[in-house]
Amino acid sequence: MPRRVILTARAVADVSAAIRYLHIEAGPRTVETFEHEVDRTLSLLQTFPGAAPVYRGEYRRLSLSRFRYTLYYRADTDSLVIVALEHQCRDPRRLRLG
Repeated sequence: MPRRVILTARAVADVSAAIRYLHIEAGPRTVETFEHEVDRTLSLLQTFPGAAPVYRGEYRRLSLSRFRYTLYYRADTDSLVIVALEHQCRDPRRLRLG
């Protein structure tokens, strides 16, 4: 059974910032493609939460295939908690999880 997806406030802010940036820099079609890619990735993780490698402790990370962003999450028993979405040019060691 697919898990319920929960986005933390941080994750919501990250996704919103990425959408704003892509809209300004690349336009609405790119935003549509980005949103589709995020949805596709979340659907994959809902069904296969262990698809991504462990990043740190209980957290995993998965790169979006068509954009230079990485999704950070943890899989609980009945939910998938998305904690951040970071552009890949940022240093992941500075990311605070939890």
